[in-house]
Amino acid sequence: MLAKLPIVKCFLLFILVFGFGQITNALGYVLQFPEWLRTGVYFSTQILLLCISILFIRTENSSFRGHGFLLPEGAGMYVSASVFLALLYIIITIFLPGSLTGFEAFPTAIPSSGFLLVVVNILLASTATETIFRGYIQTNFTKAYGFFTALLVNSVMSTLYLFPLSSVADTSSTIVFYSLLSLFAESIFLSIFFAKTKTLLCTATYSTIASLLYNFTPVKAITTEYAPLILVITYVFLAPLMYLLVLKIDQILERR
Repeated sequence: MLAKLPIVKCFLLFILVFGFGQITNALGYVLQFPEWLRTGVYFSTQILLLCISILFIRTENSSFRGHGFLLPEGAGMYVSASVFLALLYIIITIFLPGSLTGFEAFPTAIPSSGFLLVVVNILLASTATETIFRGYIQTNFTKAYGFFTALLVNSVMSTLYLFPLSSVADTSSTIVFYSLLSLFAESIFLSIFFAKTKTLLCTATYSTIASLLYNFTPVKAITTEYAPLILVITYVFLAPLMYLLVLKIDQILERR
C-alpha cells in the first residue's frame, strides 16, 4: 500500500491542476476578461500550480534533486542544446510552412512592462508544467512502473492538461484530433529529454525559449487545419536530434 502512495498522489496532483487549469480557461473563454485581468489571473494561476507541485515534492522521501531540481555538470552545454532545439522548432513550425502557405504579420510593439510580464508568465508556466509532469509525475511513475509506462501515462496527462476543453465546441473534430496529437508528441519529446538529462533545466529552458520566440516572432505562417500536424512532424525530427546532442554532450563530459 505504501509503495503505491506516490502513484495515488500523482493522480491527485493531476486532478487538482487539471481541474484548476480547465476552470480558469473556461472562465476566461466565457467571461472575456480584459487583457490586464487575464494576464493577472494567468500569473496567479501559475504561481499557485508551482506552489502545489513543490508541496507535493516536499512530501516525498527523495530530495528536490531527485525530482530534477539540479544543475548538472556541463549545464552551459545542455542549455545551449535546449536553445538550439527551440530555434529549430521555430524555423520548422513558422518559417518552413510559411514559405509554402505565406505569412501573416503581427505587431510586436509591447510596452516594456507588458513585455516583462509576458516573459515572467511564460517562464512560470514552463517551470510549473515541467515540475508537475516531468519532475513529479514522470519521476514517480518511472520508479514504480518503469520508463515506458511513465512516458505514456505522463504524456496523456500532460496532453489533457494543456488542451483547453472550452474550445472544443467551436473547433472542428479534425483540428481537435491533430491538436491533441501535437500536444502528445510534444510531451513525448520533453519526457525523453528529461529522462536523458535528469534535470528540469533542459525541458524548462526549451519550453520557455520556444514559447518566447513563438510569441514575439513578428510573422506567423498562414494556418490551415493541418497546422498541428506540422508540430507532430517537427517533434519526430527533433527527438532523435535531441538524443544525439545529449549523447555528444555526455561524451564530451566523460573525456574531461
